[in-house]
Amino acid sequence: MAQLTLTFLGSFQITAAEHPLTAFATDKARALLAYLAVEGGHAHTRTALAGLLWPDQPEDRARQSLRQTILYLKQALGACEDRLTVDRDSVRFDLVAGDQLDVAAFAGLSDACRRHRHRRTGRCLPCLRRYDAMAALYRGDFLAGFFVSNSDRFEEWLVLKREWLHRQAVEALEAVAAYAERRGDLEAAREATYHHVTLEPWCEEAHRTLMRLLAREGHRSAALAQYEACRRALARELGVEPTDETTTLYLRIRRGDTLPTSEPPSPPIPSTALVGRDTELTDLTEILADPHSRLVTLVGPGGIGKTHLARQVAEEHRGTYRDGVVFVALGTLDSTASDAEVGTAVAEALGLAPVASLDPWSVILDALRHREMLLILDNLEHLLPNAPRPIDEDDSEGLIGRLSALLRHARDTVVLATSRERLRLSEERVYNLDGLPLPVTATVPEPERYGAIALFAQRAQQIERRFAITAATLPDILRICALVEGVPLGIELAAATLSEHVGSALACAELAAALGTTLDALTTPLHNVTPRHRSLRAAFEHSWALLTPHEQQHLAALSVFAGGFDAAAARAIAGHNPVDGTAPLDNQALANAAVRTLGTPHAEAVTWPALAGGSAGIGAPPGPSLPSIGVSVALVALVRKSLVRHDEDGRFSLHRTIAQYAVEKLTADAPRHTALRARHAAYYAAVARRCAAEMRSARATEANTTLHLEHANLRAAWAWAVERRDDALIEPLLAALGPLYRLRGPLPEGTRLVRAALVQLVDDPALPPSLGAQLFFEVARLLSTGARCDEAQQAVQKGLALAGAAASRELEAAGQLLDGQILSQQAAYEPARARLRTALVLAHETGQPLVAADALRELANIANRQCIFEEGRAHYQEALAIYRSHADIRGEAATLNNLGTLNLDAGDVATAQTDLRHALELYRQLGDLRGAAKALNNLAILAADHGDYGDALATFDEALRLLGTMGNVRGQSAILNNRGTVLWAVGQYAQAGAHYRQALRIYREIGNEQAAGETLANLSLLASSTGDPTSALTLAQQAIAASEAYDDRHNLANAWTYLARAQTALGELDAATDSLCRARSFLGETSPAARDVEVQAGLAYIALLGGHLAQALAAIEPVLAALAHDPDVTGAEEPMRIHWISYRVLQACGDPRAEPVLLRARATLAALAARLTDPELQRSFLGNIAVHRALHQGPPAALETP
Repeated sequence: MAQLTLTFLGSFQITAAEHPLTAFATDKARALLAYLAVEGGHAHTRTALAGLLWPDQPEDRARQSLRQTILYLKQALGACEDRLTVDRDSVRFDLVAGDQLDVAAFAGLSDACRRHRHRRTGRCLPCLRRYDAMAALYRGDFLAGFFVSNSDRFEEWLVLKREWLHRQAVEALEAVAAYAERRGDLEAAREATYHHVTLEPWCEEAHRTLMRLLAREGHRSAALAQYEACRRALARELGVEPTDETTTLYLRIRRGDTLPTSEPPSPPIPSTALVGRDTELTDLTEILADPHSRLVTLVGPGGIGKTHLARQVAEEHRGTYRDGVVFVALGTLDSTASDAEVGTAVAEALGLAPVASLDPWSVILDALRHREMLLILDNLEHLLPNAPRPIDEDDSEGLIGRLSALLRHARDTVVLATSRERLRLSEERVYNLDGLPLPVTATVPEPERYGAIALFAQRAQQIERRFAITAATLPDILRICALVEGVPLGIELAAATLSEHVGSALACAELAAALGTTLDALTTPLHNVTPRHRSLRAAFEHSWALLTPHEQQHLAALSVFAGGFDAAAARAIAGHNPVDGTAPLDNQALANAAVRTLGTPHAEAVTWPALAGGSAGIGAPPGPSLPSIGVSVALVALVRKSLVRHDEDGRFSLHRTIAQYAVEKLTADAPRHTALRARHAAYYAAVARRCAAEMRSARATEANTTLHLEHANLRAAWAWAVERRDDALIEPLLAALGPLYRLRGPLPEGTRLVRAALVQLVDDPALPPSLGAQLFFEVARLLSTGARCDEAQQAVQKGLALAGAAASRELEAAGQLLDGQILSQQAAYEPARARLRTALVLAHETGQPLVAADALRELANIANRQCIFEEGRAHYQEALAIYRSHADIRGEAATLNNLGTLNLDAGDVATAQTDLRHALELYRQLGDLRGAAKALNNLAILAADHGDYGDALATFDEALRLLGTMGNVRGQSAILNNRGTVLWAVGQYAQAGAHYRQALRIYREIGNEQAAGETLANLSLLASSTGDPTSALTLAQQAIAASEAYDDRHNLANAWTYLARAQTALGELDAATDSLCRARSFLGETSPAARDVEVQAGLAYIALLGGHLAQALAAIEPVLAALAHDPDVTGAEEPMRIHWISYRVLQACGDPRAEPVLLRARATLAALAARLTDPELQRSFLGNIAVHRALHQGPPAALETP
């Protein structure tokens, strides 16, 4: 039977067996077919059809016309006329299996979307796929261009159907375009939007979307041309011009502005194609779309492919959740991981910054409370409790309790978990994952339609392109797949083994027979298989047995690596040759190999003692060695056999399960295991030594990248060195790991690592005092970076004692420097100066210029904080010269950042911006997250001082993100305080208060009372802004007390100013005058002029409130001069309040300058508001701040009351 295809979306087209049917005698015959097909499924009376097509004819004549038209229709359908059923009273048209009607398919998809149970149509993946299919079906409007004369009723039906289908198509196209844009598929989004514009040339929003997409793709000329097309279409269709929104977009594109995007976080893309899981993907897509699905758990044995399937689910759901899809890999955590460690891993994947005094799960719950996202938690089984226990609503202990709390509080977050066992929560929907499907027999047609066979073939062909499944080999391949029960890992290993022996004596039958005799772990449902045949280990055992002895030894040796490794490391550490009897690699060879890894020129000139700190030999492992070429051959062979992965970055790694198996083989030979661990530690100690030497140089980027990549190996080497008490290995590893943790984090891990080593080594009488001092100093650095200054000082003192015992003036200089830095951090400036000056003298005596530069820079920091700016500038310049003369990029970056802050405080904005941007560039080059966060913080302050509040908030956020990855609490508290000030400046008072209180809590927890004083002053100003002068008065007094204890002149100036503000509001005008005079006394000569203008305006306002008009007018004159020079009052905290006070004074005095001042104030306010691109920030800026609200909304009389 010929397949009939009816296409009515667009022009009228009919095909039978792919041949067009065109022999329709009349348009009425076409119209009758279209109506019967679209309104099919039931019979239509002849009377109704006659009235539809011939409404103006008498009934008898109309029925006669119908009979003739039916005859024409049968003739046109030819062999397909059997779809038409005709009797005396009715006519019906029925499609048969295989026939296609685009309208029916389109309407069916639309109806399925309408009936589908989901959270939101526009973000439901099954419905989005239906919309995509609808868009593909909709070639044009229903029966476009088709017209039947003298058939008003048919025309009415046609128009109504056309309009309904058109609306559904537009809805589908809009959803498809939005989804594609969210996924970053701009081409697909553009195609869908272009289709929309074609259907609705008058739709201005579609034109705008197309302009934006073209611009984002880099087609700027096309985007501008699209605007012209939009303008012509609107004029032609509606007789109007484009709206301001469209014109603004056009201007932004013409200027080359970067257009905003709203793409949520992207999940990791699967590294290999997922084979044989189409059914599971469809099932999971439907389950996740269900609004009642909150927790879905993929459950199955190890190696079943849970992670791969979850990654594919993540990829396919990209763009369907408002706040994105986040994949959290928990398999790297140890089974003993605490709640906090698990929470930290989840928070890091979510991009959440740690918050002091709050456990990570509290931060997660708070962040997810209003987020709509898919959270994928991979590999939970080793973190679950051994036995289930009851959980009530208040229970949040353990992973299960945490997940239960998350599901209760984060109502719009969906969790997909993978585990070897179910989680046993009431919200859980378990999806059991079985092996890939297998054909029942080898005689089925197209066996590669089955997932297990398809995966076997694909993986084998990846390694050996000549591999092919034949009728002769299929039965044995089927048996192989059945023996591993369709488990993907077993199939992949078996395929790798088989494909290596194409054309050899080893055949599929031999492999199947061998696997059948070595299975011992994974059970199979087959009744005729003995228990010893039911093991996934069979794949490992057989793959191992097929390796050459050299390959076996090499695979076992590679298990010594923690994480990935490169070819050079494999050659240096795992190489051996059972044939040629050459000597093992000695320490010098290992050192040279490590240097070659880093690409250092003249590697042959580098000696092992230079790299490893003068260590004696680590001991030669028993057995002969291998030339590097042999190691490369073995490594390549293992990669080809899929036992070692070759990652996209060029590094190698072992699948965790394979690594565990290889470790078993290696540890069975204890002497060899020991020797390889020693080689591994020596190699990575050499890598650490070289990188540590380069971390402050022009090669810092490469060094940081190497240390980051080798983090796991460095930790393993450290553990070995500490366990064996090998001082020569500990020292270089410490020199690299300490800075790595301080600059990139996580700080808690680094602190635990070095402290644990101290506990293990400190009582060892063989520990050299010099090494003990270095360990204590590094602990102190890590602790102080994490704002644990009291503990850090204790560690420094112990280190100084050991430095004295070692009679090392170099170490004493380093200790005095570190002690001074920590004291300075605690605002203990005088003792800090004493330590730093001692360090400076010792550094000069011992020839350590960089230590001297570090001391000078810290002395400058102290001078700067005490407003002794010229002394600070001189020290900075001296330190900068030393850093540059020694190519110390890290020191240069830090000094430029400090100078930027100094210039910012001094009002030299241009120089400050240049210094800070240069510092940020250097920090990024170094990979120094903490330094980059400091520079970003200062750039954000600069932006805020210029009224660029939106940029400031975004820059603060970037700094918080960097510090969050490190766990740097001290840095976060400072940025929270500064960000709160920007939120206050835009009228976001509630958020500002939350930021201030959080910063204050952290400051007090870490004992930083000086910084707490600054935050108290900010809280005072906030209280005044929100109409609470009593609280403002108390807070300002507390801030003054805290700042006086540390002689913090900068904050004293602020606190006295804010105290005056509160006193003024309370009517204490004389006290307010005294307070402002005190504030002015703390403003240094290099303080921004705007700060003095604010004080002067405050004095004028007090005089005005006291009725002293002449005094007020005289006081306001210098303020007016400043406003004429700089209407933005750059550097002032409340520039518009200065404008407002100026107007009030002039108005009260009857001065004619009042009106121009008011107009200038409103223009300045409008310009500041225009810089805020976020509508919410703009609304709060204009509506929440009393002065702004009066200037923006009210008549001059309204200015009397703010």
